[in-house]
Amino acid sequence: MAKLYQAALISDEYTLNNLVWHLLESKQYEKIHKLLLDAPDWLNAKAKRFSGDLSFLSDLNQVIQRSNSTSNFQDITKLFTVHAARFTVYHRMGRYNYNALEALVWLGKETEALNHTRARPNILSGNQLSAEKSGIRGASVPQGENLLGLMRIYRALYKRDGVRTAEIKELEEDILNNIKELKNDQDYYQAVDEFVKILISCGQLDLAESLINSRQIESKTDNLKRLLINLYITSGQLKKAIKLISEEDKYDQENYYSDLVKKYAQLDQISKAQSIINKITSKWRKPGLSLELVLPYAKKKQYDKVESILNQEVDLKLARTMCQLAIYFIENQLNNYAYEIIKQIELIIDLIPAWGPHHDDWTAEELRSYALMDLAQVYVQINMTVEAHNAFDRAEDYINQINYSYAVHQATAELLRSMVQVGFYERAILLVSTPPFLNETWFQVIVIAELVEKKQFELAVQLSNKIKSSKNKVDALLCISIGLAKQKLFIEAEEKYQESFDELRNLPDYKNYIELCCNISHTLFIYNDKRSLAILSLAVKTLYKLISTEREEISRNETKNPHNYMLNFQDLGKFEHDIKRVVVELLRHQEYISAVELLIFCRYIYIYNNSIEETDIIESIYKAKNHLTKDGLFTLLDFFNITEKSGILYHQITCDDELSDESKINKLQSSLEDIVHNKHDRSKVLLDLIKELIRQNKPDLIEKYFYNFDKRSSKDTTQYYNKSFAIWVNYINKSDGLAKTHSLIKKYGNNAEWLNIILIEIIKECAHIGNYSYIEHILNENKIPFIYVEAIKVLSSIGNVNIATKYLDELKSIKPKSTYDWEEQMIDALISVIRAQSSAGNNYLAKLLIDEAFSLVKDKDLFYSGENVNYNNIVEVMMECGYFIEAFNKLKFSQEDSLIKLILRLAQNAKTNNIKKYGCTYIDILTKVAFIYSWEKSEWREISQLLTYKISDGNYLS
Repeated sequence: MAKLYQAALISDEYTLNNLVWHLLESKQYEKIHKLLLDAPDWLNAKAKRFSGDLSFLSDLNQVIQRSNSTSNFQDITKLFTVHAARFTVYHRMGRYNYNALEALVWLGKETEALNHTRARPNILSGNQLSAEKSGIRGASVPQGENLLGLMRIYRALYKRDGVRTAEIKELEEDILNNIKELKNDQDYYQAVDEFVKILISCGQLDLAESLINSRQIESKTDNLKRLLINLYITSGQLKKAIKLISEEDKYDQENYYSDLVKKYAQLDQISKAQSIINKITSKWRKPGLSLELVLPYAKKKQYDKVESILNQEVDLKLARTMCQLAIYFIENQLNNYAYEIIKQIELIIDLIPAWGPHHDDWTAEELRSYALMDLAQVYVQINMTVEAHNAFDRAEDYINQINYSYAVHQATAELLRSMVQVGFYERAILLVSTPPFLNETWFQVIVIAELVEKKQFELAVQLSNKIKSSKNKVDALLCISIGLAKQKLFIEAEEKYQESFDELRNLPDYKNYIELCCNISHTLFIYNDKRSLAILSLAVKTLYKLISTEREEISRNETKNPHNYMLNFQDLGKFEHDIKRVVVELLRHQEYISAVELLIFCRYIYIYNNSIEETDIIESIYKAKNHLTKDGLFTLLDFFNITEKSGILYHQITCDDELSDESKINKLQSSLEDIVHNKHDRSKVLLDLIKELIRQNKPDLIEKYFYNFDKRSSKDTTQYYNKSFAIWVNYINKSDGLAKTHSLIKKYGNNAEWLNIILIEIIKECAHIGNYSYIEHILNENKIPFIYVEAIKVLSSIGNVNIATKYLDELKSIKPKSTYDWEEQMIDALISVIRAQSSAGNNYLAKLLIDEAFSLVKDKDLFYSGENVNYNNIVEVMMECGYFIEAFNKLKFSQEDSLIKLILRLAQNAKTNNIKKYGCTYIDILTKVAFIYSWEKSEWREISQLLTYKISDGNYLS
């Protein structure tokens, strides 16, 4: 294979492009898989030769297509790894965000930009490129092009070339054809909206109008009309705009008046603008609009009108408008007027707090800071540099007094832009190079973008070198690259582009990394695989690192703004889910000391929700009692909101063989008296007590303790109540018949929603004790779809496939209140029965039900990337049933992690653990897929290394 690969590299383009096709034709399948999947060399070689990954993707698509038509591809591992390689290509393409695509265009590499875009997954269902157009044998683009990416390339090409070249026209046609193919109204409207904005920015107004009018859609006609009105206003076709606006009701008409006034003011048509203002009746729309007429009046030297408006308006835009007026006077050598306006602006800034309730959305500190930024720009215009610096100082002081963190960020960003725009480069750079902004890389990117606009490339590069490794640094480098390319400095631009690409390639993505490691660890643990603890150690190490880094950054910011520091410190609660997940796995691995140490390290993190769903956690903590100090134990108990007098106590009592049955009841009774004030724990112990009384066959005591429940309490308390009630009802039903059961339900089931939940709990208990007649009785009396679904699911889970199928047929005949809900419930029920039929060996029936489930899925065109959960669940159950090739043909995951999650769920499902008849296990598949992902994702490299090699016992958590 090495010789074959080397030969291809030195051969002509035809061989490199068509080698896989020839290998397929000669049925050399092993050579193909070695070439494509044993290393990333072939991927990288083709990317270098063909300026993108479309050619490699073509190879993969050919292999996938051939796997559908030959029995030689029954190796399940190869099916998974080929698709993993395709996701790897998608991930590579995902690196090329819109800034990267624009940079490629300005570097003259639009072909590469288009290849990267067209190789992306099926975010939109558009026209497939033909083999002839793509220049690659056997390769249509998978279900269409990334429409948004094509639009951004179109805009960049137009901005670069300035004219509608043949290349732009061809791309234009591609985009329009893709838009026409969209069947979903919402997708169509969003695509049109996006492209119309781009066409307007490129001056293609006629084409924009034609696109809007090309198709009428019932549910979105109003939105298309809005686009057309905005187009007419932007292009100055105001008569057409007013005609369309007049067809709207009065409320909607006023939504457009502000834009009309602004446009008339730009055209110096003051009387028409004033007539629109006079039509406005809304109190919150009218204020501030007259300010749009200030500059037009000034241009006509009607200063009395200017003064009249300024004296009447108290809108938040007043100071900004006066600054614009001052600049106008300065530019026209009317300095005396300018100085007078400046004095008034300073007075207005002091009066801002007195403006009252009209400005509830803005604090005085915000309004003052923005007004001072505008004033600083005026001072610079008249060479009053010291006063400009003082204005910026005051603006910064007011920003530090703002309490709302989002408003602080917005005002700071505007402050930095203003400083660079007036030429205070060093001051802006100094501000973002010191705490607290030193680690706020977003602000540094803002300054770099403004420096690039000012062609201050050297300063921009120096600042980019200070940014720590992050996606913001990538954007900063791309911004510099685009700016340099616009100035024809292509060598320097290419250097910065490559630097951004290298930065991004080595940037780990920890967004879902901890959860992923925990899921892999859990799967390996099920298989008693020693690597489980090694993988878990990666999650622990990463969690410590992320929290430590976050704390350091917050601490550096503390001195600047203590109020925002406290807000940010509470935001450490974003790690809550990861902390819980890691602790759960540590307990599962009996790493009790490590779990407690982690919780102590995280003790100041704000935990929003202390409930834990894991059923074995209480038992794990109970086991931990013998390994921990009292303080360590209570650290665990406090974190999981479990007190010693509930779950731990119950296990201690009921598992103590030295206690008599009577003693166990007495201890549980006494524990109830000790926790009267905690309803959650009290309800938990009541449930435990009722279970114990049933076990000891003492029905006379059950009702007495059942009255202790408060079913109006929290969700958790109600859950224990419902469970207790279901256990009680089934116990009585088993001993005394249905009469007493009915009386109990009537007595306690006075709320319809609560009654349905109770009935589901009763069905679950009935299924587990084999009381199928009472399940049928409940369903006959309550023709409610979701009760049927729960019955079908529980019966399927215990293997009673015949009864489950019977109820599935009955469910189909029930008329739903909501079609959407009914489809969701039907799919849920179908999936349960499919699993049961497959486990029972009824593959033909399972396949029929799979086809039925797919017929119910609403598979919509998605303008923004998304995944249909129901669809993917059906694909998963297909694989559980062994229909791997068919399942992969329907696979529509858009993210590479989705494939890993699928493999892990399949591996954890007891009914699908054994796939050795295919010559592999799911752990083998996981290992191969992880290796392929490690080609491009740095965070996968350690996972792949641990999975690839056999490891011995070791202290991974030290």
